[in-house]
Amino acid sequence: MKAFPIKELLILLLLSVSLFFSSINSLPVLDRDEARFAQATKQMIEQNNYFSIKFQNEYRSKKPPGIYWLQSISVNILSKIEELGDKSFHIINNSIWKYRIISAISCLLSILLFFYMNKQIFSKKIAFYSSIILSSNILFIAEAHIAKTDATLLFCTILVYLTLFNYFLGIKEKKQTINFILLWGGLSLSILIKGPILLILVILTVLTISIKKKEIHWILQSKPVLGILIVIISTTMWFSLLSPQEQYNFINESILHDFLGKALRVQENHSAFIGFYSLSFFVFFFPYTIFIFPTIHYLKNQFKDRKIFFLVSWILPCLIVMELIPTKLPHYILPIYPAISILVGLTLVKYKESKVYFFTNYAYFGYLVYFIISNSLLFILHKTLEVYSDANNHFLIELSILFVLNNVFVIFLIRRKIKLLFFFLIGYATIFTLLLYLKILPNLNKIWISENISNSLKMETEYDYNKKISVLGYNEPSLIFELGTDTRVFYNIENFLSSYKEYDYLIIEKNYYINFIEIVNNAELSYIKIKKLEGFNAAKGKWIEIYILKKQKNR
Repeated sequence: MKAFPIKELLILLLLSVSLFFSSINSLPVLDRDEARFAQATKQMIEQNNYFSIKFQNEYRSKKPPGIYWLQSISVNILSKIEELGDKSFHIINNSIWKYRIISAISCLLSILLFFYMNKQIFSKKIAFYSSIILSSNILFIAEAHIAKTDATLLFCTILVYLTLFNYFLGIKEKKQTINFILLWGGLSLSILIKGPILLILVILTVLTISIKKKEIHWILQSKPVLGILIVIISTTMWFSLLSPQEQYNFINESILHDFLGKALRVQENHSAFIGFYSLSFFVFFFPYTIFIFPTIHYLKNQFKDRKIFFLVSWILPCLIVMELIPTKLPHYILPIYPAISILVGLTLVKYKESKVYFFTNYAYFGYLVYFIISNSLLFILHKTLEVYSDANNHFLIELSILFVLNNVFVIFLIRRKIKLLFFFLIGYATIFTLLLYLKILPNLNKIWISENISNSLKMETEYDYNKKISVLGYNEPSLIFELGTDTRVFYNIENFLSSYKEYDYLIIEKNYYINFIEIVNNAELSYIKIKKLEGFNAAKGKWIEIYILKKQKNR
């Protein structure tokens, strides 16, 4: 009887809790995707309608309803919901962490599932190393802090791909029913969360293996015809629950505009050159990118190994297709991170065999790349604090500590202590993450414009969620989440001038404010300026000034 891996599970649990949960409320809601996801979920609860996905009065059907349903469950459990007289509801003490916790839980479950399924395929040690690497790289941790689809999709990715791995290796042939449920159930869930993305990636991997190995019997064991039928039925079931208008919008926005649109052309200015993911990997897989060059070198000589071949077939087709797609964002490549983590973990565990690859010119070039990129990252953090924080000088000690720790790796390399370097990097990644999310990012007060506006209004003794607010010139989704669904956003000054007197507070961007004051006679203006805010709108990449006006009483 195999010993239950209590020590490994406890370490993974403690590491995950410290990295994912300790700081999910340290940052305000982010523009733009997170704010849109959270606001749409918030409106489901406020309107008690869980089959209509809207951002204010506009349908938001770019993604299936799965993530909104999960977030609405967490908010309902963690918040007190007040029923209003008009059959609507108000979330008391609403906070973004109640939406983000689904991503944090998804990441935690991903790591535990990854460890459990991985050790059935490889060894407990390889599974443990791989799980630590996956749990503590920059991109994975970032997704645990954002209330959107990618962390939950990664859970589905691990479930589906490692089950597919079992089929490929012929593992657990006596448990075909369980494997069948995990594979096709995971794919069905992934479609409910983010559409057919994972299904397409799996097809790419299966085609690569089938063409290269000239084997199809392993995938036939998964009963693909019955499986695809189940996926279609499950997808049709939740699709039928949507209203006709929602169904139309989902087909138009999600499939035609979002999915096919991103594949064929650049959307929302999210373009990048071919090779973007390969290069940005050195930032987003930090700090374990230090091991990438030795890993690649080692695996070149192990490619005939059946397990290695599957992992490469998981990575390369997905990477190539992602590089060719015009629309690019760093998190799009997250589904291949588990496979990369396994390969790096495997190389470290097999150190006696792979030792020579850690001390070649090829490897030293990789260490130089790591040195340049990691220190550049710290320099960027320093400059970011200088520009976007009022407390930049307070972080010199923290940044100095990070700089010293970041370059300690040279000592380990000189002494050829690769295993010790790996354990050191785990501690460094933890310290880096905690400082980043608990101290550095929260203090970038000049970019948290919506939160600053919200805090300014909350300082008003007469302010409550029933106050009517209008906005002109600053229309970021985060402001709607912060101030309330009924916040009225105007897109031109003509419409604003025709109805601004109906509102208790006016929030106006500088250029519009100047025109507003020129057009409206100051003597007749029944509003007083209570606050002027300056900040950097990161979503649009420009500095702005915001004026907050309050209606005077008895005028």
